[in-house]
Amino acid sequence: MIFHEFHGEGPAIVFAHGVGGNHASWYQQVPLFSGAYRVITFDHRGFGRSADDEHKGRAGFVDDLKELLDALEIDKACLVGQSMGGGTVVGFAARYPERVSALVVSDSLFGIALPDEL
Repeated sequence: MIFHEFHGEGPAIVFAHGVGGNHASWYQQVPLFSGAYRVITFDHRGFGRSADDEHKGRAGFVDDLKELLDALEIDKACLVGQSMGGGTVVGFAARYPERVSALVVSDSLFGIALPDEL
């Protein structure tokens, strides 16, 4: 299972971190939003406290997010993705648009062709 934390009650907001971070990257947003929303932060596979035992890397990020939302019984959420996390939330929104109430992408290079080494 992907490491995650959640705080607060209400409509769900999921924060997906960038390549240099983990769930704790959102420490300033959690107290601000958790008064009115259920705030979920998580570590992408291979980051922070989430292992990547299957060696899927980024190819597993969208499936991981779906499994996390399913496990938390969240049918629809606002998704916020920064940098690498932008690719996760855009990929999820493209595959499961009915499960996304809003989408925020910040500082992301999603859609730019990257060398295979990355």
